[in-house]
Amino acid sequence: MEKEDSNKLGETIYKARESQGISSRALAERIGVHHSYIARVQLGEYRQVAPDILAKLATELDLRLADLYSLAGYSLPEELPSFEGFLHTQYRSLPTEDVQALRSHLDYLVQKNESGSEDSDRIEATK
Repeated sequence: MEKEDSNKLGETIYKARESQGISSRALAERIGVHHSYIARVQLGEYRQVAPDILAKLATELDLRLADLYSLAGYSLPEELPSFEGFLHTQYRSLPTEDVQALRSHLDYLVQKNESGSEDSDRIEATK
């Protein structure tokens, strides 16, 4: 990662942390690193921040992981995860049965919008 990118990554993390009123010590404790690590990341002193640390920072600071990966110089996958994969990642406590129910409902909505028929939708919705 270039120094400019390190600085931008650090600035992004700093602003998010400050806007949420989280101290660097509290953030460090939450993600399992020393508080000096957070300070050095925010100052742009690290040329490479590990992907798992970026993921923890994204979660704790409500940032998009893709944005942090991009700022850190990591390439992003060209395709999105499956719907089920996304749900399992984003909502870890969601049972598999609920993921399957959401998938079925999504399939229904896709079919409904592809057919463009509102009358058949009302009939299906009342069943």
